[in-house]
Amino acid sequence: MKKALYCGSFDPFTLGHLAVIEKALSQEYGFEKIIICVSVNPDKTPLFTTEKRVSMIEETLKFHPLNSQIEVTSYNGLIVNLAQKLGITTLIRGLRTLEGFSLTTIYDEEKLAQTNNRLALIRGFNLETQYISIEDDFINTISSSLVKRLCSYGEYIDVMKLVPANIHQELMAIYLKPRFINLFFGSHQSTAHNYWNQLVETYKTRSYHNLSHIGYMFNMLDIYKAQNKFSSIEFELAIFGHDYVYNVNATDNEEQSANIIIHWSGKRFFKTSEYFTNLLLTTKHGNQIATTDEEKLIADLDLSILGTFDEATWKNYCANIREEYSSFTDEEYDNGRIEFLKNLLNREQIFQTDFFCNLFEEQARQNIKRWILALDFY
Repeated sequence: MKKALYCGSFDPFTLGHLAVIEKALSQEYGFEKIIICVSVNPDKTPLFTTEKRVSMIEETLKFHPLNSQIEVTSYNGLIVNLAQKLGITTLIRGLRTLEGFSLTTIYDEEKLAQTNNRLALIRGFNLETQYISIEDDFINTISSSLVKRLCSYGEYIDVMKLVPANIHQELMAIYLKPRFINLFFGSHQSTAHNYWNQLVETYKTRSYHNLSHIGYMFNMLDIYKAQNKFSSIEFELAIFGHDYVYNVNATDNEEQSANIIIHWSGKRFFKTSEYFTNLLLTTKHGNQIATTDEEKLIADLDLSILGTFDEATWKNYCANIREEYSSFTDEEYDNGRIEFLKNLLNREQIFQTDFFCNLFEEQARQNIKRWILALDFY
């Protein structure tokens, strides 16, 4: 069996890494098995623990068509020793087009390959480095460091296109946490940590109404705040909790979620229970009329993905919504979704703030009409 070892920190694993694996297992390169090795680098402080990175990659590949040909492990030490132990004589490395590499990078890659082979020869075997060429311009832009940099800037929406869905959720669990904890003050922050852990466990089980959705809303809120004067810790608390309860068969999710947020707030915040309840009721997008600027804003943030200009984001959104309603038959789902979408189209404006209406109204209507046509067709 033609096997290869694919080593790296994978902190985090990206769609670029996945592309290398898929191509290595293609007929072009002919490998029959790839062993992904999460390397331990004592000189770096990783975002995720070694064990977490292994489990995240395994979760990513769980339902992948090539899963049976991929194994995930970790190793603390020289890769040449692991290769010898596993009886592997080939390492693979992802290679962008030559235009995407500097001469220094090419030199460093070649130097690493030569060093690994010299160390292998001391141990009595050859260790070849096979470069897997990735020519897709978009895939070539992806790196773990870019993912982390974008997350540190709060650009969570773009990151959704760079990593698998489960890993995006794990990133949100890290990068959104300080924002949640900092809503609470002093001694209350220890309680906030418990609330956060409960929130993560609740959201992580869903296909769409999850931490990635919360990250999308905060990304959009920050874009709004860059152009408009706005600040409210209570409003941000409402974003975090607005989908805390989400049962596709229930009609009172928002009311139940509001009760959770009211419990979180206690006497620690200044807004009333009525404030939180009204904010969340507007995210039903039904008959509840938004009367305040904040109610209009949270409703628009919740629907902002409808106005996406990115086709991959739109397709993933439609697929994830359908998966969340997997307990419904196709006919039940199609009829219910079409009714909801037509109600949105029948509004004078889908978006209630001038800011989001100017940004997304036209595109949202185009996206919704395409969705209705697709649902009607099937």
